[in-house]
Amino acid sequence: MLRTLLCAALLVSGMTACGSGSSHGPTAKPSSRRCDHPFPASLLLAANESSVERMTADGPRGILPGTRGILPHDLAISHGRCSVAIVTEYDDSKGPLVVGSDGSTRRQRSAVGEANGIAWSPDDRRLAVSYQSGPDSWVRVVNVANGKGREVAHFRGDDPFAYHVAWFNNDTVLVMRVGVDDVTIDRIGAGGQAQRFLTAEQLGVGGIGSDTFAVDAPHDRLLLKVYSGTLMKQRDRRLIWVDLKTRGVAPAMDAPLGRLDAPFAAVFSPGGDAVAFTVGRGGSGRYGCTIVRGHERRDLPGNRECFSLAWG
Repeated sequence: MLRTLLCAALLVSGMTACGSGSSHGPTAKPSSRRCDHPFPASLLLAANESSVERMTADGPRGILPGTRGILPHDLAISHGRCSVAIVTEYDDSKGPLVVGSDGSTRRQRSAVGEANGIAWSPDDRRLAVSYQSGPDSWVRVVNVANGKGREVAHFRGDDPFAYHVAWFNNDTVLVMRVGVDDVTIDRIGAGGQAQRFLTAEQLGVGGIGSDTFAVDAPHDRLLLKVYSGTLMKQRDRRLIWVDLKTRGVAPAMDAPLGRLDAPFAAVFSPGGDAVAFTVGRGGSGRYGCTIVRGHERRDLPGNRECFSLAWG
């Protein structure tokens, strides 16, 4: 599988519509979906090899109901904290799993291959999901209310494949595309046309990491992991914020990442003032969870199998 091969290689190496020509920036609105009993504020979820754990400053607080044995790959908490959407490793034909704060579970049955990434629209009415099958990959948008999905982009053959997804605003999806030796970011407008949005050269870095990809819609910015040097000889690995309007760059942490920091995706807190990531040696199968806020760094006890994270 391309997803598995990509992860292995990295571990070894250490609407405004786009087609409209509009220059308007993101105009994300708060979630319009509400529920009686949302998930707690600042809920941090950590996916391990078989389930999703609820994390606190004092360690794990049990498995999220409905996620035992699901083999999670990527997950996202809705902006209104009413649901968690999860794509899984080996049963993508069933579609993404949506777990409600009320304990309900349901599948959004619109999968067409192996799912890579998933993200909620700012209004929580749709999910963007990236898939791949053989040499092809594509992005689909799923209506959460009725489960109906539509393809918004299809990348064929030797094209860099669609890996992670995020929302620029309620009409435009951002997709991280991974090639043999580089990572770029496209945006897909209402008309379905993918246009180049961001490259390592534009950011003035050696490369963009293929795991961290999250939009902080209220602050119009994108969290990325970047590095100097080359893919196989990375130096100065760090987390940055990219302004979605100006493409300006600012550090997301006061210090570069340590040698064992963030082998997988990093995420940010709901207020955007902290980041969380896994810590561990690539390929070891043992990864802790760490939160960094300013100069303060805190390792969360009790869970040594953190892979994917979500913070909402």
